[in-house]
Amino acid sequence: MGLMYIFPNDTSDTEHVEINEHQIRLRTYGLPPIFWGYGIAILIMISLLALSIWGPVQKLLSYNDPINDLIGHSLITFLILLPLVLISFFFYEKNIVKKDNSVDIVHRLFFIPVFTKTYKLSNNQPFFTQHYLDSPNMARAQGLKEMRGFQNKGHFLLYLRDENGLAVQIDRSSRKIDLEKIIKILS
Repeated sequence: MGLMYIFPNDTSDTEHVEINEHQIRLRTYGLPPIFWGYGIAILIMISLLALSIWGPVQKLLSYNDPINDLIGHSLITFLILLPLVLISFFFYEKNIVKKDNSVDIVHRLFFIPVFTKTYKLSNNQPFFTQHYLDSPNMARAQGLKEMRGFQNKGHFLLYLRDENGLAVQIDRSSRKIDLEKIIKILS
């Protein structure tokens, strides 16, 4: 999710970076405005779909058949959950909260903390980055100049190392320098 929900890498953004004597909190940015346009278009399409199948679903529910009831209620549940899941993408937020020698990773949905995990940091190099490339880079292997734009560059992962030596991924980015700035803020 780090490529969609980006953490700030500059302390001048006081809305998403809170630094005080007790803790450092980083909050992800929301989705860009173009995604809101896509979301509205998808919600309009779901509304049109719901309107077009409402009559047949009511007809299914009018029969005294358990299979038809199951299908009708499943469709109604689907039409309620689909927009809710779509809207939840727009109100998802991830927080990194560093207090002394621990880090809390908090996932929020509709501004409500849904999942929180606390890690005690290792004493030596608690944060580090690593390059990740999941497929062979055929365009680079061929070495052709016209294929340069098609080279798979992969992305970089930001990890924290807990007191047991376990590496936990906390973010990812296509630029290593952004993750190094986040490490600098958290250190």
